Amino acid sequence: MGVIAEPPPTEDLLEPIAGVTLRTYAEINVEFAHERYDTAKATSIAAARGVSSASWKAAVEGWNRRIRSAPAVAAEFERLYAGAGCDDS
Repeated sequence: MGVIAEPPPTEDLLEPIAGVTLRTYAEINVEFAHERYDTAKATSIAAARGVSSASWKAAVEGWNRRIRSAPAVAAEFERLYAGAGCDDS
């Protein structure tokens, strides 16, 4: 039996959260993974990409909620995360 591909997420599910796109969220998470998930570094990694502490907190909460509730968003996050240089997701 073949794997059934998840349909792409709708545009509304890909709207940036606090100015953070899903692509940026995935890229920051790759850098975070390279830092061994050191939570003390997450805000500075985001800040280096121009994301304020408050925006990063809102983005983490919002994207995690969307990823958990929408399989298509989760699949897109995994695709972007792997494409950003980390395949140990």
